Amino acid sequence: MKRRAEDPSDQASTKRPRQPQVACDSCRRKKLKCDRADPCSSCAMRGLLCRGQPSPRGPVLSQSSFVPPLLSDAGDPDSILGRLRKLEQAVFGRSTTTGSSSVDHQPPIDPDPETRRDDRRSSQTRHRKSGSPPSHRPSPDNDEWQQTARFLDSTYTRNGLNISLPDDKVDYHITTLSQLPRTPTTRTTPGHTPLSETGTRFSAWLMTHDEALALLRAFVENPFHLLPIIRLPAAHAVVDAFYAALARNRDPNPAHAALILGIAASSAFFHLDGGSGAPPFASAEDATRTALVWLRSALQLLDNFSRGASGAGCLEEVQARCVLANLVYNMEGCSARFRFLHGCSLAAAREIGLHVVDGASSKQSPTADDVATREIKRRVWWHIAATDWMLGLMGGPTDGTYNVQPRHTNVNLPRNVNDDETSLADEALTLSLSVPTSLTCFLKRIQLAGIARAIIDARGPGPPDADITDYDKILGLDRLFRDALADFPPFLRPDGPIPPTAPRQFALQRDVILLAFHSRRARLHRPSLLHDSQDAQYRLSRDICLQSARTALSVATSILRAASRGGEPGAAGSERAMGCRMGCVIGHMFMACTILALNSGSDAGRAGPRDDGSDATTETHAEVARACRDLASAGKESAVARTLVRNLAGVLRRYRVQGVEDVDSETCRTNSPGGGGDRPSEIGEENMACGRGTGGDISGYDIGYSDTLGDGDDLGLDGLWNDILVDTTTSGWDQLFAGLDTYCGPT
Repeated sequence: MKRRAEDPSDQASTKRPRQPQVACDSCRRKKLKCDRADPCSSCAMRGLLCRGQPSPRGPVLSQSSFVPPLLSDAGDPDSILGRLRKLEQAVFGRSTTTGSSSVDHQPPIDPDPETRRDDRRSSQTRHRKSGSPPSHRPSPDNDEWQQTARFLDSTYTRNGLNISLPDDKVDYHITTLSQLPRTPTTRTTPGHTPLSETGTRFSAWLMTHDEALALLRAFVENPFHLLPIIRLPAAHAVVDAFYAALARNRDPNPAHAALILGIAASSAFFHLDGGSGAPPFASAEDATRTALVWLRSALQLLDNFSRGASGAGCLEEVQARCVLANLVYNMEGCSARFRFLHGCSLAAAREIGLHVVDGASSKQSPTADDVATREIKRRVWWHIAATDWMLGLMGGPTDGTYNVQPRHTNVNLPRNVNDDETSLADEALTLSLSVPTSLTCFLKRIQLAGIARAIIDARGPGPPDADITDYDKILGLDRLFRDALADFPPFLRPDGPIPPTAPRQFALQRDVILLAFHSRRARLHRPSLLHDSQDAQYRLSRDICLQSARTALSVATSILRAASRGGEPGAAGSERAMGCRMGCVIGHMFMACTILALNSGSDAGRAGPRDDGSDATTETHAEVARACRDLASAGKESAVARTLVRNLAGVLRRYRVQGVEDVDSETCRTNSPGGGGDRPSEIGEENMACGRGTGGDISGYDIGYSDTLGDGDDLGLDGLWNDILVDTTTSGWDQLFAGLDTYCGPT
């Protein structure tokens, strides 16, 4: 008996309902197996927005807060995703990070092109109706292709392709400060810092965990802490992670070790006897020698870190380079080594994407930083950018140039808040500039750097180091200084009242900002010194130049005199007793002295024999002589000051400035052998007589680079002075100014 044929209408009525969707839209189109997660692993690996899942089985996480399963499961070596990640790292290496310092970033998540096709069509329809041309926006169909192209580009430029050799590894030795080797390698002796057993790998000597935390607190609480780029809880976590890795016999991150050593070296260099929680250094000489050992080790660690296969950039590396560059600047002035370290800081910052912290890709990344970390990254980037712009206005090889182009960055300005965790975590909180915070002077430094960049851009075509001589253009640029100084709140003006709620280091920060503004304003008007003082056209510019130089000289002198008074431990004078070690104070004071001295010398060269008995000349000579003596007294603590005052005194004697005949001998008396510990025997007798101070000279130590603080004519101006005294043309003075510019720094 035949089966009765089923009626098609009955078949349609008995058709089973369609099952609910069990895969996301992207997996359904590509016919991939979906794990039904939100987002699924397939979309997470491809950087796509996962859509089309059934009703959520749990709370749906926002795009900026979820962590892809690839990152969370990669720690399990037995899981499929963990093995897949290990395979990718073996083939391609680690990806370059743009977010936090310890987690590799995935490509930014872009919207799925298929889910936005209807929006694109409706947008085109609206453009056709309105008659306006459609915007030239990339087609959503090409988003995935562009994403893949960027990923393939990153596989070629990522750091993971570097080759690590056995010699690149570091042997870490932990010991107490009392047992730490303090004599680095010198030019003639190998030093007392032991090598590792193999004799080929670098050995880094560090303090104990508790001493590292004490040095970190001393760095943050020191009144000379002028780098608000270190967040105390994050740095504390770095110290804990480093020593925990050593305790488990694992290789720690060399960048973490470099940051710890950089902070420790800065704390030792600006060590204050008797401070609360201060590390147990025997003396300032002992602290200086220890700072040199740590500085050398940190530089070697960063060199190994950049050459190793694990050298994927991180925030701690950039912070370490900035801290070390600032330390070298205070030790040596604006030297070639400082400029090299600044360039390394800029390159490392770009490697981890600090120049696009506030870009759309950084904010949409699944491993986006928290608010506090993103704020610290803004500070680090603006510190580097401001230093770069101000270096372009300080003479030397980088004069008239800069490397940071604002149009190539996407970083908001830091907020005017204090460094407490509550303020850093609240992105909507920012105080008025009339409220003194730990960032107030830092923001003024950024403003000054913008003015310096405007001056560089205003220079005409031709040699980039040629000063602006157009008088109208100079007055137009001076308006930038005038408006900025007029907007200073009362507590930023000289001798202005500082509110009791201001940070404890605010007085010194204010003095440094005033020094920076007035010294660069004087430099802008410096070409007017070449014109006749009786010429009414240039009188205003000459007056501004000399007035700004005198203001900078007055501020620097007040800092050095406070340092020379000293005082009991804990007193205000004792807290600023290390001001003479600040490179910015010495550099700006030196330039102010040269402007006043060269003003008198240029007048003498044009008008013939000078009337040394005039009241104005006598007053100028006395003013410069006092400043020179204050600079000589700073030679007890600063090798830079000792070098500059020796050359400056020779200049003033050539100009027959009265009162500086015994400056060199006074420098030697203040740095007699009774004032501090002995230096290595290989240093010459002349340096031995004038270089034994309580601060310890660094000129005799070879810490891996060429010696920039040797004896003799350090400025290279011995032959130049004689030529200029007989040749008073503009080109001769420009040559002299260019030579003097090299010794002022970016602060």
